[in-house]
Amino acid sequence: MSRILIVNDEQTEIGQIIQILSPLKLEATGMQSGLEAYALVSSERVTQYSVILLDMFLKDIDSFALLSMLQKMDIKIPVVACVYEHSIHPVQTALQLGAWDYIHTPYNAERVQVSVRNANKHHSMLNGRQSAGQLHAVPVVDDRARIRDFGAIEDDVMRVAYQHSNGHISEMSRKLNLGRSTLYRKLKRIGIDSAGA
Repeated sequence: MSRILIVNDEQTEIGQIIQILSPLKLEATGMQSGLEAYALVSSERVTQYSVILLDMFLKDIDSFALLSMLQKMDIKIPVVACVYEHSIHPVQTALQLGAWDYIHTPYNAERVQVSVRNANKHHSMLNGRQSAGQLHAVPVVDDRARIRDFGAIEDDVMRVAYQHSNGHISEMSRKLNLGRSTLYRKLKRIGIDSAGA
């Protein structure tokens, strides 16, 4: 069973995320201390997790420094950044520092589940348990076998493309065969303001 680590200094938010993730049959654990998370990341124990949900506004440590440290250590665990709604710059910074995806409060259950499921698939592929063709598979069907809204699918594709191109708009534009102005508009819709990129 995959293990998910939720680093958030608010116990109520940890409980809310655990409840949202319960249909996915994952083992979710909460950690309220950023310093404790830092100690965990610095040790081999972090490899027991397949996804980390990281609150980007921890009170006792710089969450962005923690995210950066994870990337520098080349720990192959996808990090989903947790931000406040309408927090554009923290989203951009987290993605540029290597976050796999982001979610925002108030938490949308389907969005959280899709993000964690995709990050977990990515972790499986990185660790040799899934074929490369399944990497970054954006689900078209939800857990109840219903077709997802096209806009939600497109938003997920935009997030994956932004991550893969490290925020380079010209590269995204070429790979997605979209004009830059269209790309800016779509990124802004999902909370990524890349006008200065």
